[in-house]
Amino acid sequence: MAYVDFAYYTNTYGGVLIPCEAFAGCARDAGAYLDFITAGSIGEVTDAVKNAACAVCEALYKTAGREGIKSEGNDGVSVTYADGAPWQTLARAAAKLYLPPELLYRGVL
Repeated sequence: MAYVDFAYYTNTYGGVLIPCEAFAGCARDAGAYLDFITAGSIGEVTDAVKNAACAVCEALYKTAGREGIKSEGNDGVSVTYADGAPWQTLARAAAKLYLPPELLYRGVL
């Protein structure tokens, strides 16, 4: 589920990084990621949820096509890959800025 649209991203969140033509895919993927990290517990789509979706969109957009690259040489030939997925680290940190802790908690209350 996409929790945010391009109008909210540009007008309310103040986003400028993602072009309009790329936003729908980022929003869809950000929504799926938020559903995953919250175990589907997002009920009401609040401004906090929309802002988290925008932040995750930007994290996904920044790392698109560069997943796993730790460093790259100036000559364009040398590439070092890192273990793990850097987009997940950025996306989770971005979501945590806006989502209330109870949506991210996966234990028993």
